[in-house]
Amino acid sequence: MTDSAAPRKPAPLEPLEQIALLAAHVFDAPMAVLHCADGVTPPLRASVGLSAPDAERFQPLCAHCPEGGGAPTVVLNAAQHPVLARHPMVQGAPHIRFYACAPLVDAQGRAMGALVVMDTRERSADTDPLQALQALARLALAQIALHQQQRQLASLALERKSARRRLLEQAKTLRVAGRLAKVGGWSVALPGQQLQWSQDIANSYGLAHRIQTAQQALDLVKEPYRSALQQAFAACVQNGQPVDTEVPLQLAPDSVLWLRIVGQSVRDPHNRALRVQGAFQDITQQRQADAALRLSEERFQLIAQATSDTLWDWDVR
Repeated sequence: MTDSAAPRKPAPLEPLEQIALLAAHVFDAPMAVLHCADGVTPPLRASVGLSAPDAERFQPLCAHCPEGGGAPTVVLNAAQHPVLARHPMVQGAPHIRFYACAPLVDAQGRAMGALVVMDTRERSADTDPLQALQALARLALAQIALHQQQRQLASLALERKSARRRLLEQAKTLRVAGRLAKVGGWSVALPGQQLQWSQDIANSYGLAHRIQTAQQALDLVKEPYRSALQQAFAACVQNGQPVDTEVPLQLAPDSVLWLRIVGQSVRDPHNRALRVQGAFQDITQQRQADAALRLSEERFQLIAQATSDTLWDWDVR
């Protein structure tokens, strides 16, 4: 092994850095800075020919750039300018002399920043480079707008991902609550009467593959509850009358599942029913408890009646 390493490729320039580099090239100048602070968070800055500390000190120079209209400002010798002559970058290193600034003005006429080209020697400014500087400033504005849109899209994507995660967590919580409370949802599409219902609940009773349509569900309902449920469903479709009933499903010869079914119709602007949807709850234990309570009361009444003839009163005085 040798200590030599392959030369590293320079990192690709960001779009704003490319614009600053092109502006410096058009003017054959050693320095260019593009900055945008107003209306952009965080502020954007790209520079060519300046160290990071000098780029940080640069912004006060742009206070001389006009705030509207988009016309460029040219200073042939900053050392003789009444304002710029006092700037540390003019008085000291890098001893800026030539200064050409094109403001970044958005569609509302607001100056968001500037594209500036600088040189350490006094020079004149031709018309063509100034027009190119304005064109590059407009290109920079378009790039900044794209940057903002990308940030907004990234933020929206993050919010969407977070919202989806919350919805999944809520759905999981609802499924758990549904299993614990034995509550599920159902929907019957019209006119085909295709049935969709909570798979977790359906699986727990072995009904997920057994019941696919409303008619298949009705076939399991014992009479006279089946006819009553059919009438309630028809009234909901025709008149929008809500469904609220209790029915037994004969799952097996010795197995009955009692359900409370509630629902309502979803209708189009012409009042035509598109589907009927609602919820169901397993009330088998409640029904069994009610039956046991009735049986206990009946037994008590029988016992009370049977013993009433043997009651007597003994008064010793």
